[in-house]
Amino acid sequence: MRLSITRSFTAVLIAEYLAGLPGLGLIIRGARESLATDRAFASAVAALIVGVALIAISVWLERRFSRWRPVTFWRRLLSPTCPIPGAGST
Repeated sequence: MRLSITRSFTAVLIAEYLAGLPGLGLIIRGARESLATDRAFASAVAALIVGVALIAISVWLERRFSRWRPVTFWRRLLSPTCPIPGAGST
C-alpha cells in the first residue's frame, strides 16, 4: 500500500508539472520558469511533507486494519518495545 501511494503521488506531481494542471507541480514549474528558487524549494518541501503524511497515514491504516497478520522477526525488531538494546530506537 505504501509503495502504491508514493508512486501515485509522484505520478500526480509529474502530471501537474507536464500538463499545467493546478497544484504543486504547476507551482514548481512556474517557479522554475521565473527563476524563483525560493518558491521552487518551498513547493518541494510542501510535496515532501504531503508525501510523508500520506505514508504515515498508510502505516497507521495498515497497523489498524491488519492486526490479524503474524508478527514477523523484522516487525518485532523494528517495534519500539523490542527487548534487544538499541533495536527499534532509530
